[in-house]
Amino acid sequence: MLNPIRTKLTVLLAGVACLAIGVLFASTLEWTPATLATQTGTAGAPTTQASLRETGNAFIEIAQTVTPAVVSIRGQQRVSRRELMPDLGPFDRFFQHPPLDEEGNGESVPDDMFRSSGGSGVIIRPDGYILTNNHVVENMEDLKVILNDRRAFDAEVVGRDPSTDVAVIKIDAGDLPAARMASDNGVQVGEWVLALGNPFGLDFTMTAGIISAIGRGDLRIIDRGDNPYAIENFIQTDAAINPGNSGGPLVNIDGQVIGINTAIASRTGAYQGYGFAIPISIARRVAEQLIDTGEVQRAVLGVQIQAITPLDQEALALPSIAGVRIDGFTDLPGQENPAREAGLELQDVVLEVAGKSVSTPSELQEAIAFHQPGDIVDLTVWRDGDRRNMKVKLGERPSTREQPTLASVEEEVGAGDGTVHESSLGMDVQDLTPRMRQTIVQRLSLPGDRIPQGVYIRDIESFGAADDAGIGEGGIVTQIGEQRVRTVEEYRAAVAGLEPGQVVYLRIYYPQGDSQLFRALRVPG
Repeated sequence: MLNPIRTKLTVLLAGVACLAIGVLFASTLEWTPATLATQTGTAGAPTTQASLRETGNAFIEIAQTVTPAVVSIRGQQRVSRRELMPDLGPFDRFFQHPPLDEEGNGESVPDDMFRSSGGSGVIIRPDGYILTNNHVVENMEDLKVILNDRRAFDAEVVGRDPSTDVAVIKIDAGDLPAARMASDNGVQVGEWVLALGNPFGLDFTMTAGIISAIGRGDLRIIDRGDNPYAIENFIQTDAAINPGNSGGPLVNIDGQVIGINTAIASRTGAYQGYGFAIPISIARRVAEQLIDTGEVQRAVLGVQIQAITPLDQEALALPSIAGVRIDGFTDLPGQENPAREAGLELQDVVLEVAGKSVSTPSELQEAIAFHQPGDIVDLTVWRDGDRRNMKVKLGERPSTREQPTLASVEEEVGAGDGTVHESSLGMDVQDLTPRMRQTIVQRLSLPGDRIPQGVYIRDIESFGAADDAGIGEGGIVTQIGEQRVRTVEEYRAAVAGLEPGQVVYLRIYYPQGDSQLFRALRVPG
């Protein structure tokens, strides 16, 4: 008689053996269980490969579609003799003499000379309007545009806006391929972008990358000395942007222009990992005004502003590190200051403009600048622990003028003019003597009554509390917290009354900009 247990065990072992033999046989025929199969595309290729192929095809399509609208801009750019000379560091002053002619005599060199220069641009209308950077065409003569099909045209500047580094030029041609513009919003960090242009004399190259950041400001790409109303709100990308790319388009994966390449962050002038582009939301508005009127009319609030810092949040009891702090008021020749007229005060924090949140100075600048002078806008501000709604009638941006600069006062008055006090706040101060006041007035052509009583900031200690707070030399401290400061003795008394770790505001007047500023400082322990 058969043992039931032994019979069952024999059948089980036989079944396992048959399964193993079946798997081995299937493997020799390259059969694979469906559950273990790699997912495939419609053509049998792995999905990953298909996705990459789709991306590559998209890049090819963008190149074929957008490249015909990208142009090369060339000409002779007027530059100063100083710009053409190499930077020789501390030995520079020994080589600032005119070159010698063949007979060894000094040669007269003109202050202005010309050099071949150029950049890129993108056709935005079939009738010959081209968008580019202001710095590409500024001071340029014999301006020429070379199209993708090698045709060359003389070009004229329609208008320039140094405050945004945008310019529009035009060629006498029609039925040109124009690039498609993206909508004003929708750009996101991480999305694919491609930069097109004409770098280093190469013809119409394209590089790929992603958007690394948006809303980049305070990069000093645009010189605020010449453009105090400069708007910096850049797209940052790791797509390779080189000097010749300036003015070319930055496009998204749909082939739409989302920005105008404008600058790179580099110590050598060559690409080192990231570059910046002007958002199309700014470039398009500027271009439309330049084409319509040849200039840009821009509204202003009439304030000096600062980004909110953690110290500001603590000192002003803000719910979060958001908004833009009003740091001072700007005089607008021939018109009242809009912010003052509306009742805004120093240290108010602007949270919203027309219902839209603003978190950085660049966002506030853009929100205000593209209104029309005379428009009334709603502001939401933070003051004394509460949100307040205010209406402001915007003013008109005055014409840009060269700002005066202040040479070191110490060089004029001598280091021995007044006793210097080394403060625990990380800055050296001294009494503002009549001689120093006279020097400032003469240097900057300011009325004497504009210079307040206070202590002059002679030096800032590196990495000290004042340095961390963004306080610079050349200012006049007039207030510490609630304490008025007119002399070094009053300054010492005010500092002695501070507690370690306390956050306190210093009110400082800077003659260079004729402005009163506040700086939040944490008292060292």
